[in-house]
Amino acid sequence: MSTNQTKGNQMNAQEILNKAIAIGQQAYNNYPDEAYCGFAWVNIKGNTAFARAIKKLPDSGFRTDSYAGGLTYWVTGRSQSMARKEKFAQAMALSLTESGIPAQWRSRAD
Repeated sequence: MSTNQTKGNQMNAQEILNKAIAIGQQAYNNYPDEAYCGFAWVNIKGNTAFARAIKKLPDSGFRTDSYAGGLTYWVTGRSQSMARKEKFAQAMALSLTESGIPAQWRSRAD
């Protein structure tokens, strides 16, 4: 693959990721705080062109997940509300999937 193609793939990956995070953040912001504490995250396969491209991005938010495999994006925020984090993860995973990147979201109570 040429250098221009690599840069193009990274730019496309950055745009897809930025859109997915923005949609997730909007869903998070529009959902009320609830008392139930927990975590939520988004998983993608690590052996795709998208995953390889975002691994090269300095601040993608994804990390290698040795337990589930692939890459994981942990939803963070000022709230401990599991429901708000789930809304973020659901929206982000849907946005990625609609962009052709198969993604799954998961959550667990604290």
